[in-house]
Amino acid sequence: LARKFMAATLKFSKTVKSTVLKSIDTQSKLLELVVLDDAEIEALESGESARGLTLDKIETMSVSELKKALREAEADIDAKDKLISDKNTKLDELDTALRKKRLEKIPPDEEGEALRKEVSMTAFTAEAEIRGNLRAAFRALGEHTEKHGIPHDNFMKGLICQLELAIAQVRGEFHLVGEPDGDPTPAWLRPGAEEAATAVVDEAMAKNGWVRDANGKMIPAELAGKPWTLDETGKVVAAE
Repeated sequence: LARKFMAATLKFSKTVKSTVLKSIDTQSKLLELVVLDDAEIEALESGESARGLTLDKIETMSVSELKKALREAEADIDAKDKLISDKNTKLDELDTALRKKRLEKIPPDEEGEALRKEVSMTAFTAEAEIRGNLRAAFRALGEHTEKHGIPHDNFMKGLICQLELAIAQVRGEFHLVGEPDGDPTPAWLRPGAEEAATAVVDEAMAKNGWVRDANGKMIPAELAGKPWTLDETGKVVAAE
């Protein structure tokens, strides 16, 4: 009970006016209203409603009626929050399903290219964070050291070690063995990289029954040299 009164004191001591306190005729009502947040208390103070209640209505209610009304309002809020959360989850699932469906309609080489672009954006974002925000943050720590003489070197080294460990774990998980050669240019941007990648893709696609037509489009091997078109689902089929 003492803790409840302490909470009520802290909660209602923030109000500038005393309208709310004057309208609460019992300590029991005051304790029930502790569940309201600051914005809701301010709304009551200004004559507006909070959780479907106004000061006039609160004055005429018994403690049990007030308690019931607050519980029902809380249940409504929880239900709405859950509904919104469920809708967001459904939208995310639908977006994932649609994206997967779109990828299923295109040849594997085009799907791989789309996935590489997506992964590249993720990598570029991580690199931008390191080169931009992390460097700026480290610079601020360096300036703080110069100004106040408080060292941050070990803290900064620890963060770098965390990043290096994360990269090493990813490298190990996907068996990305190999030492950098000192050239900062990514392998896929170097001279001849596109041709080499195309050759690897063509070889892998050929093993799975795909070839390129005269225009460089990947089509099923059985349609090689034959006219083809796309059906309503985007699938490559023989032209009529």
